[in-house]
Amino acid sequence: MEAGASYRQMAEALGLTLGQFRYRLQKYRKAMEEIAVTQAEPRLERPEWKEDSRLWEEEWVQTGIEDRLILMAKDPWTLFAHWRVSPLQQRLVCRHFESEWGRLPFSLRLCDVTDLHYDGKHAHSIRVENTHPLADRYWLAGVTPGRHYLAEWGTWTLEGHFFTLLCSNVVKTPRILEERNRAVLKMEPVASEKTTATTDLEKPFYPDIADRWNDRFDGYTWVEKKEGDR
Repeated sequence: MEAGASYRQMAEALGLTLGQFRYRLQKYRKAMEEIAVTQAEPRLERPEWKEDSRLWEEEWVQTGIEDRLILMAKDPWTLFAHWRVSPLQQRLVCRHFESEWGRLPFSLRLCDVTDLHYDGKHAHSIRVENTHPLADRYWLAGVTPGRHYLAEWGTWTLEGHFFTLLCSNVVKTPRILEERNRAVLKMEPVASEKTTATTDLEKPFYPDIADRWNDRFDGYTWVEKKEGDR
């Protein structure tokens, strides 16, 4: 077939109509495209959750609701608190205290509010931990299992009063099984005051060799002897 021949000339040379020739040519080209895609190097699609680079950062990055303090229980003896302060609230606090954010004293208060309606003052105990102005998390170790805790984060006034900026949710630390706290008691037998001789109940039982049992045991059940049986 010479180069530059028209579809009609090629169809006549193959003994096909022009429509048949175009149909077969289109089918051939489609098959070649599928072969090319199959032989090409496969492309691994990256899951959507892997596209979020924030999930792969090693640094602590908080997103979501601002001006919020969250308290979580790690185990019966440890709590974890993390917070986030918006730039707007930082500016308001600095303007109120007429000071820069980095010069203000900040603290995290942990309050034991078990069976109490906490009003900001009354609590079973209050623990104060000083934090850095740029800090946004803190581990609280040494808490009591089975208690309800609430955390507050804020600064101090010149008069020494705590000024709450953020208040957390109430968290209950897990209880410890009572068996772990119980003392282990060792029980020992007490000898009788009357006699130290071994009673019949304490003597070990050994079957008499003369006592024949094979004639009363058939391999499945025990057959009681009747009067007259040998």
